[in-house]
Amino acid sequence: MITVGIHDNILLSEAKLNDKGSLVIQFKTSEDETNLMDMLNETSEDGSQADADQGFLFFPFNMTDWEGKNYDLKGISGQIQDFRGQLTHVLMQYLTEDQIKWNLYKDTGITQDNVATKLMDEGVLKIVYTNLATQFIEMAKPFFGNTDYLLRSLFIRQSKAKHFPAFRKRWLSTNPIFERMTVPKEQSRLAFSKWEKENGYDNPNKIEATPDATPEEAAANAEEFFKK
Repeated sequence: MITVGIHDNILLSEAKLNDKGSLVIQFKTSEDETNLMDMLNETSEDGSQADADQGFLFFPFNMTDWEGKNYDLKGISGQIQDFRGQLTHVLMQYLTEDQIKWNLYKDTGITQDNVATKLMDEGVLKIVYTNLATQFIEMAKPFFGNTDYLLRSLFIRQSKAKHFPAFRKRWLSTNPIFERMTVPKEQSRLAFSKWEKENGYDNPNKIEATPDATPEEAAANAEEFFKK
């Protein structure tokens, strides 16, 4: 299983929308590193057998924050930018920048004149999410299972309480979480930041739950986040 940490020879195996409309991107190790008995004994938290592939779930955009307060346009736009940035970062391992084409506003009726109003509509926002997810799937599909495109990856901890692996959300161009295995190890740019290490986001082990920082606290620490 892929855990929090830095891994070699990672393979993009699939990407799909699940039955709730969320994007799931799946990776696996290219080598047969999983012991069959371990895999059969491994269970997820809900008691079901764990999948041999590691799935990363990306929820649709929210209209409200963790306290239930409505997002303003900046908050909505931030979610879109973060999601597009993560998807672009994955695609950049396979495609050149000019080959990555997004049409965020397809079928939304959004124009330059009404974008600020339209993005505050929950139905429209759902379409924007689905556009990004389905366009990512189409661009990534030719590379599913392709061993010519092996990756080195860095996954951080989901939160202080949750030890499951997750993507960073921002500043991926300067602090990447993927690179091709053709990059020599000594030239790798993948590294946990000072903030991540100090706050245990490099720890793959399950620990007793501790309160997570609020989004406001996390934002205040953003400058420290990527100091090595």
